[in-house]
Amino acid sequence: MTINLSSNFDMNDEDLLRLEKVNNWASKFAGRRMSIDQFAKDLKEKINEAGFACEVKVLDTNQPEVYAFEVELNGRTYGAFDPDKMVWEVTNNILELPGQDKGFIPTKDAAAKLLNHDFGKKGKHNH
Repeated sequence: MTINLSSNFDMNDEDLLRLEKVNNWASKFAGRRMSIDQFAKDLKEKINEAGFACEVKVLDTNQPEVYAFEVELNGRTYGAFDPDKMVWEVTNNILELPGQDKGFIPTKDAAAKLLNHDFGKKGKHNH
């Protein structure tokens, strides 16, 4: 079983963690015989509980009785994207990404450009 997820809107790291829990739940059903329609309905319900409106599509694969699920997130069921929350989540590394220290956003190239006043324009940035 494969679940492909797509979204056309920004998400906070916390959103990704909730979706990861849904994916972990879904992976427990891999290799089992089940009602595909009921699983798609349950998957949609779990994603709604995680805070997202979605459409779930069931796709055939090249293996008999093996299906893939395509989930398109098309909105939130609560609030809106919060860029300040995203900064907090990234600086506190709530995704526990390796090599990312807490307390800053790793932007080596961006910081160097900022310090050199290189904003991709001709010459230096002037006020």
